[in-house]
Amino acid sequence: MTSNQLKWIAIITMIIDHVGAVLFKEYVLFRIIGRIAFPIFAFLLTEGFSHTHDKKKYALRLGVFALVSEIPFNLAFYNNPWDLSHQNIFFTLLIGLLCLWIYETWHERHRWLSIGGVYLLALLADVLRTDYGLFGVLLIFILYQTKTLKGKAIVIITMNVLLAGLNLLAGATVVLEIYAGLSAIFVFMYNGKKGKGIKYVFYLIYPFHLALLYLIKLFLIA
Repeated sequence: MTSNQLKWIAIITMIIDHVGAVLFKEYVLFRIIGRIAFPIFAFLLTEGFSHTHDKKKYALRLGVFALVSEIPFNLAFYNNPWDLSHQNIFFTLLIGLLCLWIYETWHERHRWLSIGGVYLLALLADVLRTDYGLFGVLLIFILYQTKTLKGKAIVIITMNVLLAGLNLLAGATVVLEIYAGLSAIFVFMYNGKKGKGIKYVFYLIYPFHLALLYLIKLFLIA
């Protein structure tokens, strides 16, 4: 399975998740399917970081679309163009990429400083309340450190089981994170090839589908 095929799986499951979250909140199956998306995006980010020729351009692209997507994100989920209670996934991916960049740049000469920078940025994701927060950033970092596909699959399953357990201990009655482990199946099938290019599809689909969901929601409640 190529990276672009993985990307399509992540995009489709993400859209299903958001359709459920915005339009069909009573049907938990949408959210279960949607758990597959983020670990695949996290994995693909580590692959993209390892192969990109211009990390600055990669970070800038994530930052631009984080800003572009924020209003559609807020409208779709909170019916308000300005809401600081939850930030979109591009902010999480950007912070994750910055963690990898800091670690790659500093770890040989300043190992502990680089690790400290990673954890500070992970905490920043929680402070900013980005999608998946600290957990999402740490998942990106640990996937980057894990070298084999089998190891990456185990990391995805283990971290999501731990997150589900923590949520249960915190009093959650419905734990969806456990289903994110299903994404490990697709990651394990990765063949290391890029496949036919869809470089900017995710960047464009993300704000567009959120805006569309908001308009559909307005139509349904009108």
